[in-house]
Amino acid sequence: GKQALERLMARLASLHAHQAFGKFEAGIPAILAHRREGGTLSILESAIGGIDGQQQSLISTVNEQARALQRAASAMAQIHALTATKTRIDQSWCDRWITQPAHMFGNASAVLLSARARGAAIDRFVAEQTGFWMHQNVLLGCGHRDYSLGNIVFGEETAGHGLGFRVAGIIDWEASVDDAPACIDICHLAITSTALLRAEELGHQVRRLLDEPRMILESCEWLKNVPHFNDFPGDRVNNSR
Repeated sequence: GKQALERLMARLASLHAHQAFGKFEAGIPAILAHRREGGTLSILESAIGGIDGQQQSLISTVNEQARALQRAASAMAQIHALTATKTRIDQSWCDRWITQPAHMFGNASAVLLSARARGAAIDRFVAEQTGFWMHQNVLLGCGHRDYSLGNIVFGEETAGHGLGFRVAGIIDWEASVDDAPACIDICHLAITSTALLRAEELGHQVRRLLDEPRMILESCEWLKNVPHFNDFPGDRVNNSR
């Protein structure tokens, strides 16, 4: 709707204005023109040529899929690294990233837990996560927040390695923020791509990850080649369980 387009325009303008924009390896769309008429908003966004990430991954071999995902993860890791600043986590950040999203599940339908049990589970989750993140000094930077194959465009590798391994561009930035922790987008990419490539429900992947956090490293070997992934503070959570 209009609010999403307004936010997309603002976020793309912010990205293009960033001092590190010229260093981004992946292309970022630009708003070429827009028109407001009454209560409506229309925009003209620049196109990025290439192949949709979902299509490319489904037609690739296993090794090609891993290489494409590693490139995609590295592209987002670079954007985060170039825009990040060391920040001390406070209550405001915990509310935005933990408390508010978690309590959205309080009114979820078609769940097995009773309302009381669900509330207790949410409270425990919020307490655990807030206890871990609060007062940590971490790098916070640009985060896409919907980084999945459908929002990645792959292009032809100029070095002759074939189609599908260069990240030509990243689209749909309306949900992006400037205070994301490192690797949150990469974890999202790993979970959603695993569900897609295995033809499984996303919820199954999330439940499996909650049961065994290190599963994500075991099922996504390509993560080990992504810059900065081993610095993600969440790894200390895994080791402490």
